[in-house]
Amino acid sequence: TMDTISTGMVIAFAMQCYEEGLLTKEDSGGIELTFGNKEAMLKMIEKIAYREGLGDLLSQGSYLAAQKIGKGAEKFIYQVKRQEIPMHDPRVKTGVGLQYVLSDYGADHMKAAHDSFFKDKDSVGIKEMKGLGILEPVSPTDMGEKKVILFKLLDIYWTVFDILGVCDFGYVPKLMSLIELHRLNQSLHSQVALN
Repeated sequence: TMDTISTGMVIAFAMQCYEEGLLTKEDSGGIELTFGNKEAMLKMIEKIAYREGLGDLLSQGSYLAAQKIGKGAEKFIYQVKRQEIPMHDPRVKTGVGLQYVLSDYGADHMKAAHDSFFKDKDSVGIKEMKGLGILEPVSPTDMGEKKVILFKLLDIYWTVFDILGVCDFGYVPKLMSLIELHRLNQSLHSQVALN
């Protein structure tokens, strides 16, 4: 399988290298890797999938590709812990940026809630997370102690999601719903063990 975020970012990296003269048309197998060239992007996806030509190098990710290309290519990669970043800009979502840095495996926008969920008293995060002690709004661009505490709590909360197998694409269940789900699960396991 191919990760959509990493694939898009590694192709964008290759396009930047091409436009900066670090990669040539010969390197790309005759593909004109310019930004906005959707045909080139589709061809590169196929080359990455089948590890053909430049696609073989790009299939290793932008971090390793930049090392092999050299010539200053590393200044065109956007990654944390060698994982390409999603396009959730940490300059305006500082909590997401904090998560990118603190995650044990790199930039992952699915590891914590987005800052906009906590921007005012009517935001979904403030309404739903009172059980975690999240009572006050925090500006998306704030990077103070409140933001750090908020995202530490949310990191734990999302870890619980992962442990329970809760789908991130469904609407986020309320904290009390998760607690009840866990209690029900424990009760069922206890009953099975007794039988």
